[in-house]
Amino acid sequence: MKRKIRGLYVARIFGIPITLDYSWFLIFGLIAWSLSGGYFADLLPGVHGPVHWILGIGAALLLFLSILLHELAHALIARARGIPIRGITLHVFGGVAEMKQEVEDPKSEIKMAAAGPATSVAIGLLFGLLTLLSDSVFLRAMFGYLFYINLLLAAFNLIPGFPLDGGRILRAILWIYTEDMYKATRWASRAGTLIAYLFMAYGFILMLSGFMFGGIWFVFIGFFLMHATESNYKMLMLKRGLTGMKVENLMVRNVNSVSPGMPVHELIDAYILKKRHHSFPVLENGNPIGIVTLHDVKEIPREEWSSKTVRDIMTPLDSDLTICSRCDLSDAFTKAASNGIGRLVVLDETNRFAGYISFRDLETLVTLKLRET
Repeated sequence: MKRKIRGLYVARIFGIPITLDYSWFLIFGLIAWSLSGGYFADLLPGVHGPVHWILGIGAALLLFLSILLHELAHALIARARGIPIRGITLHVFGGVAEMKQEVEDPKSEIKMAAAGPATSVAIGLLFGLLTLLSDSVFLRAMFGYLFYINLLLAAFNLIPGFPLDGGRILRAILWIYTEDMYKATRWASRAGTLIAYLFMAYGFILMLSGFMFGGIWFVFIGFFLMHATESNYKMLMLKRGLTGMKVENLMVRNVNSVSPGMPVHELIDAYILKKRHHSFPVLENGNPIGIVTLHDVKEIPREEWSSKTVRDIMTPLDSDLTICSRCDLSDAFTKAASNGIGRLVVLDETNRFAGYISFRDLETLVTLKLRET
């Protein structure tokens, strides 16, 4: 199925799509450059520059392979516990396994969270063994770096601040103790925020001490962790505010829909510009078959607007883009927040088109409910 992805799809492993976010290319280049011009140049001063670059690029590739295996461990354990995985994305801060739903019990949370660091430790020990067994000074240099960096990766992820792996383990322990997932998340998120501030403070100290690059990196990591903590906690609280309400109470029933045979230029002139909506459900003989968005249109060259139809550019419906009218709004929130489009087609008991609902509508409703309390 077509999905709006910010990045480059590269492979499917164990049925899980692997994507490189565009920021990955930047960090890959920086790591390869710093390793070749710094780490390996200092470690092997008598070697020609091209060899440093070969080692730097090779070590960077193996590092991201290690990160991918770390995220695959999360994903496979999650899938074994009945949690669907949308895919794995490698980005500037490493990687993330995208789950389609939240974990439902603390024991599963612990197993999933611990799988990643455990995998990084195993990979690190493997590279440590290869370092000892290798006769090549070049391979020993590269394997030694990967031994160290994988153990560092495991240690970093075990920091007890949500949403890091250690923070998820902390949340699971608090969840068991309090029997309240929301309270446990709040406490683990506060720990994550505190750790983020400590990272940024340390980064500023490094910058004032003359270690500008390292200081900026720590500030950057702290800012990213703080943003991730706040976003994850906000999403959970928004979902909590919708629990117990039904989709049919919020969905839009009288929806402007389009047919799959409509030319793209007509979609733009008669619907997007005139009705000022950014997405429309696509119906064929009264049956929903997809969703078409302004983003789809932007991907089509203007000269093809007359020859292309809605069917050519729409996203076909699947379980990620549909919700039943009697389903809980919290389930709709989870789907709309993660399906890449932010909208859902609502189906009635006979799987016929019943309405349309958007993530923005859900977010607005929760905001109003929180103001009332």
